[in-house]
Amino acid sequence: MNNRLVIDGEILSLEPERFSPAGIPIAKATLKHESRQSGQLMQCELTIAAQGEMARKLSGLSPGSQITVSGAITRTGQNSRTVMMWINQLTTKI
Repeated sequence: MNNRLVIDGEILSLEPERFSPAGIPIAKATLKHESRQSGQLMQCELTIAAQGEMARKLSGLSPGSQITVSGAITRTGQNSRTVMMWINQLTTKI
């Protein structure tokens, strides 16, 4: 099965970088997406997270940054219906 999402948007907020018990950096942010698809306005806010070097790259950005990310989506918790995205690629837009 495939689980790959590519989305672009604006960083609304960033949480402070934290570290896993193994010392791996983890960063989280809220990404706001807006686009028009077949005349329909598409909008969402999505929690994105990264680990390792990608976390360092994400935590080095600031709210208002325009980015494109790709990665996989998963639930925020075992019993949750809310989804978040673990990113493995991040590109900043100018």
